[in-house]
Amino acid sequence: SSDVCSSDLRIAHYRLFCRIDLDAYGEEVPLLVVIDGGRKEYGTAFNVKFYQKIQKMGDEYFSRNPRSIV
Repeated sequence: SSDVCSSDLRIAHYRLFCRIDLDAYGEEVPLLVVIDGGRKEYGTAFNVKFYQKIQKMGDEYFSRNPRSIV
């Protein structure tokens, strides 16, 4: 129901972790790359392992060119 959804939005935050790719092979314009997303309770932080996972995924994306683009 809409009550459940709107209630959830008040207690949770949703985050997208993105980077700008200026050097993707074959692309003429910069790309906004979504690395991953997450949900956390309002007033809390993601744990260190989560941020490390995001960093590793971003590093993996930029490690080759042409990139893995979906």
